[in-house]
Amino acid sequence: MKHQSYSIINFTNQEREKGLPVSLKKTCR
Repeated sequence: MKHQSYSIINFTNQEREKGLPVSLKKTCR
């Protein structure tokens, strides 16, 4: 559970840099 949370946080950071929508983050989950 904690591991997945970390992945989401990391993804959010990359997304912000790439400028992708948050929808992509949900798909990764």
